[in-house]
Amino acid sequence: AGMSNDFCEVCQKPGRLLLCDRCPRAFHVRCIERFVDSETLAGCSEWRCPVCLHGYDVLRGQTRVRLPPEQMEEHWVVTKRRSLQQCREAHNRRDIFLSLRADLVEAFTSRSVLNKILRQQAARRSLPPLEIGSRVQAVGAHGG
Repeated sequence: AGMSNDFCEVCQKPGRLLLCDRCPRAFHVRCIERFVDSETLAGCSEWRCPVCLHGYDVLRGQTRVRLPPEQMEEHWVVTKRRSLQQCREAHNRRDIFLSLRADLVEAFTSRSVLNKILRQQAARRSLPPLEIGSRVQAVGAHGG
């Protein structure tokens, strides 16, 4: 799944987590034990969480599948692509922020890291920096 959550999707607490191989969700075994067969889990090479298998409503006690498997697969591909894009944009904004305030952060970073950020920033397409305390409005796929 690439980057996974470091907290349980059910109880929102950290600890020893079972990571889904299809999405970033993570779970304590005790929080989803009714969905996990320990014998199957020990022998599987790729584990899919209950949400990937049955849809999000399964965590609310409803076990019906909301999307057919093909549509669920397509949904996760799109979601993963969007997540990676948001991650890249967040890193870009972070680097813009740091490059604009290099004099403030240079005491806390090595010179090589600061130079790398400044070089990357010069090569990147600039996004408007986020100011500390600014309000951010999420924009949907249709620009809404």
